[in-house]
Amino acid sequence: MNIEIKKLSFKDYVISRVEMEKIKLLISLGVIWAYVIYDMESKGNGAGLQTILKEYTLPALVLSLGINIFVYLVVYFFSYKKALKESGVIKAQVTDNYLKNFYFFGDKSKQAMRKYSEFNKIYERRSGFYFNLIGRITFFIPKKGMTDEEVEYVSSVISKNNKAAKAKQTKPKKKK
Repeated sequence: MNIEIKKLSFKDYVISRVEMEKIKLLISLGVIWAYVIYDMESKGNGAGLQTILKEYTLPALVLSLGINIFVYLVVYFFSYKKALKESGVIKAQVTDNYLKNFYFFGDKSKQAMRKYSEFNKIYERRSGFYFNLIGRITFFIPKKGMTDEEVEYVSSVISKNNKAAKAKQTKPKKKK
């Protein structure tokens, strides 16, 4: 089945990026939180680290969360605008065994055929479908631009391939 999504909304773009960069976001949140706590402790007049942690953990967390959200939204906004200029389209040909001719949002180059066994993780979220390649960017197909028939088809292909992958992993080895 050929799927073509003409335009990806900023909201869907942000959701897809957050889904792909969870670890990076948590690390940056932790680093900013630690810096805020360190700064408060160094400015605290004789207050120890335990006192600072007791009194300022929540405000430091809120401040670091606000800084993180602001910075990432700005970064995502400019990368979304750049990607929209280059190629605002997502195209994919989905078959039972392959993801073919996939065009990234914002990338004019075409990804050749990929067997589903090449992906280390394929999953479905409320926002769309994710195909993770080991050490590479994740392919994202948003549900928003798809018809109900396309969503059902891709869901069935993903569930079929996930079942096959699980069956292959749990297959017992034969004894000689």
